[in-house]
Amino acid sequence: MAHSDRPRAQTRQTSSSRSERPARPTAFRVPLAEAASVWLLLVAPLASAIELPSTPPALPDNGYQWLNSSPLTYEDAQGKGIVFWYYEESCPVCASKWPGIMESVEEHAEDPVLFVGVISGRSRADVRSYVRKNKVDWPVIVDEDRSFEAASGDVSINLNSIVDVRVVQPDGSYTWGWWNDIPKTVEHAAKGAAWKFEHDRFPEEFRPVVRRLEFGDYLSAAPAIRSGLKSDSKGLKKTAGYMQQFVEHKMRASIARQTRPLSETDDYGRYLALESVSNRFAPHKLPQAEAEQLEKLQKLPAVASEVTARKVVDAAQPLLSNPDPRKQAKAVTRLRRVIDRHPNTRAAADAEALIARSRPAPGK
Repeated sequence: MAHSDRPRAQTRQTSSSRSERPARPTAFRVPLAEAASVWLLLVAPLASAIELPSTPPALPDNGYQWLNSSPLTYEDAQGKGIVFWYYEESCPVCASKWPGIMESVEEHAEDPVLFVGVISGRSRADVRSYVRKNKVDWPVIVDEDRSFEAASGDVSINLNSIVDVRVVQPDGSYTWGWWNDIPKTVEHAAKGAAWKFEHDRFPEEFRPVVRRLEFGDYLSAAPAIRSGLKSDSKGLKKTAGYMQQFVEHKMRASIARQTRPLSETDDYGRYLALESVSNRFAPHKLPQAEAEQLEKLQKLPAVASEVTARKVVDAAQPLLSNPDPRKQAKAVTRLRRVIDRHPNTRAAADAEALIARSRPAPGK
């Protein structure tokens, strides 16, 4: 894409700004009565010399970091487009724009493109409250530590830069989108994209669910499958059964892919693989044999030790980058405790590596 066609994030307008990026107005510095008209008069995309990363940011694999969706993967989305919509949820009147944004996106529902919201720097509880209040039904990434934002390239969302857009095209290319031109963004994201299923063969009420299912959103499919299987309609029951078989097929393929490289003695590795699949496909249940295996693995002392230690390491890691030296010291203390109490575990090895990296370099 030519530099002159690259869009910039929507930013707040100030009279004294002399930066290279011309500021864009938002409702924060505009009287409420004028907010709607200002939104429509925002400047067109501007040139940028900033290059994006060659690959898109890694998607979170933890269900805790997702709302309205299963953890998505680029593998499942292959051949279709994804639009990341980075948004500042604390903008005082910007929330009123969501109905118009979602209505515009819904006009392109039949295009093989999925919009994914990204809200950074807020807790899951805060983001969930915001999403429910504004009836946002897209998949939403909860980017508490802003790591997803940082990996996205030239994205910094705050009250002076309230929205930005990036696109993953069907071939995996990572590029720009337009927050002020949704049709153009959809066209850009859908270039070369195609659905796997013929959606007009499904009952109309199932089509939105099937579209999400094609992107690997198994969470959204669960209520429709349950309802369809109980339906008096043979057509709905048949469709629900087909969807259930599809989910089970994908689940078994995921189990095979993750467990195949493991040795027979790697109990913790097998536990992680089955736990990962269980979380990704929730609330769908693991096949009975794998569910029983996971339950047995959880009770093994070595696995239980790894799980307990991992929780401590994961909780301590963010504290190491906290500017407060006391919190850093607390994190190191917890990590040392893991090393002492859970020796010869993977978590203990990770704790040692984190402590080593946290030490200041000689001479500093």
